Order: sequence, then C-alpha cells, then structure tokens
Amino acid sequence: NVPCAKFIVALEPTSPKDYQDFMNTDYEGDTFDLVYFCESMGYANFEDVMKEAIRILKPNGKLYINEIVAKCDEDKLSKKELDNLNHFIDSWFYNVYDIKTIINKVEKIGGLELLNNNRFVKPSIHWMNAVRKTELKKIHNAKWSNIPPLRGADFLYKKI
Repeated sequence: NVPCAKFIVALEPTSPKDYQDFMNTDYEGDTFDLVYFCESMGYANFEDVMKEAIRILKPNGKLYINEIVAKCDEDKLSKKELDNLNHFIDSWFYNVYDIKTIINKVEKIGGLELLNNNRFVKPSIHWMNAVRKTELKKIHNAKWSNIPPLRGADFLYKKI
C-alpha cells in the first residue's frame, strides 16, 4: 500500500525514500546486496515478488524473508484450526503458506540457494493482543477461541 508507506516514512524525514510496487520495480538488475521482506509477501503474488527480488539482487546477494506461516501443513490442521486460518486469510486479505510450501515455491522459481530457515515465536498471540484491544476486534472477531494457527519463520537465501 504505497499511500500508507508514504505516510509512515514521512515520520522520518531524513531517511532516503523510494516508493515502488515490489512486484515490478524500476531498479536495474543486479543492484542490491540484500533484499528484505517482513510479513509483506502475503499481500502480493508470491511468484512475481520472488522473481523481482531475484532480478534486482546482485550475484551472491542475500534474500531475507521474515514471514507469517501456517504452523504446519494444512492437511495436519484440525477443522477448527483450518477454519481459524481461513478466517484470518479472509479478514486480512493475506495469503498464508506453510514453510514447506514457501521452500517449494522458491525452488520451483530457481535462482536461489536456501542457506537457513528458522521457526520462531507464535505471532498469533501478538496478533490477538494487538487486535482485541482495538476497533479491529469487531472486524476480525478477535477472541482467544479463534487464534489462527500461525507461526513466524525466516528464510535466508543466496542468489546463485
């Protein structure tokens, strides 16, 4: 969301800024040593984002992805967990994948080598605490009984 990004970065007037669609930038190829995504890839076409990141990375450049993921493969979720996950996806308009799916999608695109992958604390609890104390509670039906089965994960890749 470019207007939102402009508002947020305007709070720090001395930082260099550039506003672009991260699926289709006007940067030259092989420009960056590092490309970083933080809980943003679910708002866009995953394959398009990855292809653009690979295009603008220098050879041996690093791609770091910090993303919300399903806690396990969808077929291992209970019906209630799957319902809660689908509610999260629908109410936040955010695509959520499990770790294996992300790794497979990147392998299918090619051009990257996975260097590291970690799972970390459940963002679900932080989401619940943030949402249930605001007006968003009404929109997202934020209750302890419907915490989505999410985790955080990070992926470090090297362009090959």
